[in-house]
Amino acid sequence: MDASSTIALTALVISIPTAVPTFVYSHRQTAAATRGNALTERAQREQAEPYVIADIRPRGPGSSLMVFSIENIGSTLARDVQLTIDPPLRTTQGRKGTPS
Repeated sequence: MDASSTIALTALVISIPTAVPTFVYSHRQTAAATRGNALTERAQREQAEPYVIADIRPRGPGSSLMVFSIENIGSTLARDVQLTIDPPLRTTQGRKGTPS
């Protein structure tokens, strides 16, 4: 074996222990970047979607009358909204304390 072959073999033996961790680190960084991109895309999609909430709250301060409201707090218009309430809402319809 001549001197140049020995130097090349020595360089190869020295570079392998540093190349493997570098490859593993690069692979992990690529995977993390892919996950980050997916999360960013999901967040952008969710911001563009309508967000509808339903709430029951007092009509005003100190009022015993409750109001059922549906609001779109998203950045875009909500269309074809369907709402199911389980169990159904009950009312006293003027009868004090006797729900129907």
